[in-house]
Amino acid sequence: MNGHKFLKDDIFSVMLAVKIPLFHWGEGHGKIKSAKIELQKAEVMRDEMIEKMQLEVTRNYNILNEAELEVELTENAFSYAEENLQESSKSFETGMETLANFLEAQASWQKAYFEVISAKINYHIAKSKYLNSIGGL
Repeated sequence: MNGHKFLKDDIFSVMLAVKIPLFHWGEGHGKIKSAKIELQKAEVMRDEMIEKMQLEVTRNYNILNEAELEVELTENAFSYAEENLQESSKSFETGMETLANFLEAQASWQKAYFEVISAKINYHIAKSKYLNSIGGL
């Protein structure tokens, strides 16, 4: 019973300390700063992609214009080769043209014809690439 008397006669105190952080000082500021940096990085990447897309559209547009001009030039050359072949054919039939010259006119016509076909194919490829770059396909 001595134990009972000890508690009764003496003053006994117990302290309990609890540490509960209400704020994480600086931690929120760091997260905000980090988020702002990530946002800036994303904006820079977006701007770079927009610039690359604009360059691609411009490049494809220029290629399309060049292909269109090439079609026009090859069609003009084909027209000239066709006229030349007709004249050569008439001259050959009347005996005024040699066989070698007539065959050369035919070869020039064929070459011009295939160049027109090739130019038109390149034009359609360029048109497809351009339309694709502007979201048209």
